[in-house]
Amino acid sequence: MQGIIQQQNLTSNSLDANYGQYAKTINPDSLYLSEINLYFRPRTEERYNATITLDYEIPNGSLAFTNILSQSNSKNNYFRQQYGLERGGNNIHYYADGSDNELNLITNILNFNQKHPSQTLMQRFRIHIPRIFLLIHGTYNLNSFLPELIKLMISYHLL
Repeated sequence: MQGIIQQQNLTSNSLDANYGQYAKTINPDSLYLSEINLYFRPRTEERYNATITLDYEIPNGSLAFTNILSQSNSKNNYFRQQYGLERGGNNIHYYADGSDNELNLITNILNFNQKHPSQTLMQRFRIHIPRIFLLIHGTYNLNSFLPELIKLMISYHLL
């Protein structure tokens, strides 16, 4: 079993300015400042990762089950102040936005290695079932995965 918990503060600030030309054809070097923008972007990210591996030795082979869980939560906000300076203007515009994002990923891997009694070659059978599940209050229901797995194992004469 292995797990990782990580939290990051990814807040940033920035400044930019826009400019133009007074008279392109007469004096291309005459520039004016049209607006200044100040940005504040508070952002936090939380990540949780866990891995569980179960290994079993069976006659003439082995069986391994691995479960990988990854969850990422991020909160993004955006604040902008725009100062209009064109033609003596004193305009100030304010912008704001925000979003919360959540990504949940669960991957189950079943590995079956079997040595055929009459041959020295290994027969390898691997099932890789990646799925993205919406976790409800942090729980995961195996009832949707196990029936499919049992049917597949029966079809390959593993049960």
